[in-house]
Amino acid sequence: ENLVIEPFDGNSNLTPEGRIVFHAAQTSYRQKFVGLIDTRRQYSVHELYYEVDLGENQYFAPQDFIIVQTLETVNLKSNFAMRLMHRDDSILPRVGINDLNAGWVDPGFSGKLTVQRKSLGEGSIPQVIYAGMPVASAQVFMFKEDVKRSYGEESLGSKYSRSSRAPKSDAAEFEQLELKI
Repeated sequence: ENLVIEPFDGNSNLTPEGRIVFHAAQTSYRQKFVGLIDTRRQYSVHELYYEVDLGENQYFAPQDFIIVQTLETVNLKSNFAMRLMHRDDSILPRVGINDLNAGWVDPGFSGKLTVQRKSLGEGSIPQVIYAGMPVASAQVFMFKEDVKRSYGEESLGSKYSRSSRAPKSDAAEFEQLELKI
């Protein structure tokens, strides 16, 4: 099969427009307040984030930054790609909650996806995130032929291939990127 998403339920994983809906897994990461961060230094995920169990309906306050792992695992063959984005029906961007996703899932990717979410501004509305809630949608793209080098090939040095959990370096590197802006 060219595109596999597990688990998949046509009622909860597809929008009427044909986008794929992804749901929050049990585990998430909430950013710690650590004071000043030196972007020249490499940090472990445990220095920057608390692991959070979403089975307990977690409350996230304004200014919180969280990384939500998807329940679904994605397997793309080398002629398929996806664009990850806000859910179509989401009001969250209008109330100050923004998803900061990489946006593109490369051909050949296999693993869990992550959604980085930030509550912007002091006046943004607090949010509750729970396991199983829709957190993102995706458009699927099919290429006429396989790409020459797909994600996960050794020559590319793909970091997150076959990820079963949110990548540990993903959180630290994303934090460093955010601080440099």
